[in-house]
Amino acid sequence: MKNKAFVFFSFLLFLNACSYLESEIEQANRLAKTYQLDIKAGDTRLFFPEQFLGIGGKPPTLEMESTSLEDSSESLDGIETALEVYPEGFVSKFINAIYISGPMLMEGAEAGEHIQEIL
Repeated sequence: MKNKAFVFFSFLLFLNACSYLESEIEQANRLAKTYQLDIKAGDTRLFFPEQFLGIGGKPPTLEMESTSLEDSSESLDGIETALEVYPEGFVSKFINAIYISGPMLMEGAEAGEHIQEIL
């Protein structure tokens, strides 16, 4: 009986070691392809159409900290969970892109909630 348990446990470890872990960039690219939209992170000044930019190229009442896709694993998982609710092609009729940023302030007040607070 102990040998069977050992073999089974060893098999599970082997499967885990052989499983492919998708990177954040690969996940963002897969979601972008599946739902026909862009998923971006980086320079937050690039997130706004020119007509919404204020003096000096910054949004007038919004401050965002830049982040990267590599640092956005939890956000990408949340985005994927939300997108799975809709059929393919539906979301892209209404939005072209999803932009991920770090902490955000709107007129000096925190915008949104941290993911840890939601969980």
